[in-house]
Amino acid sequence: MRTIPRALLIAVLAPTAIAATNLQVETHRISQDRYDLTVRLPAGIDAIRVQSMLRPVADQACEGRTWQWGPHRFESTTRLGPEEPQAGEQTFTQQVDCGAAATPDPTAVAAPNAPATADDERRVRETTLAYLLAKDTGDFAKARSMQTEEAKLSMPPDWSESRAAFNQQAGQPAERQVVRLTWYDNPQGAPRKGRYVAADYRGDYRHAGFYCGYAMWYREADGSYRLVREEEGQVSNETASKIAAADLHAFRKPLGCRD
Repeated sequence: MRTIPRALLIAVLAPTAIAATNLQVETHRISQDRYDLTVRLPAGIDAIRVQSMLRPVADQACEGRTWQWGPHRFESTTRLGPEEPQAGEQTFTQQVDCGAAATPDPTAVAAPNAPATADDERRVRETTLAYLLAKDTGDFAKARSMQTEEAKLSMPPDWSESRAAFNQQAGQPAERQVVRLTWYDNPQGAPRKGRYVAADYRGDYRHAGFYCGYAMWYREADGSYRLVREEEGQVSNETASKIAAADLHAFRKPLGCRD
């Protein structure tokens, strides 16, 4: 009878945002060939990078058998207030199915041989800003039309209602920016092969409130991009107004803001 430790301690090279570290990965057996891998990390690390970090744990849990990723979920927490800002943390839980051969996704589009061009960057920036505009103006039908089915399933049930409530309180941002693009070709652990790009963004209001996050896009066969993942943090004017202006920047980092 196989025994799997409840928690595996592994050393991994984390993304450049954090140094190499020992990560406590909890391995929970769900059924004969299914496990949940749970890890706690600083906020703002996207799913593709976390899955890459978890591959050695999946290999160990499945004892050398083939396996594939199942669904995953994020839970993020950040404590804000007049005291010293606390680093944001996210709990990432990834299901892994052992003995399951990966099924080729018929919608997968091979990543281009050439690196991303200036036109690719322009298209991603424009698509990201159009997506933010749709959310900011409450056009959630348009926003959803830009999402893949995977993205729609990963959204909280009250996603549009929660964003609409924030919009009502915040109004329209004075400025929206895409602050950085990070490209991934055929990343390990991704749901399908192809070219992905993470667009870090921010929205700033004339009052003290703001939002920031990243949108993960997938390049389709026609060169367009559709959303596969999004993480966003929001700070209302009510909360931000309680923070000294000189301290606001320090509160952005725990939310995953990349200014």
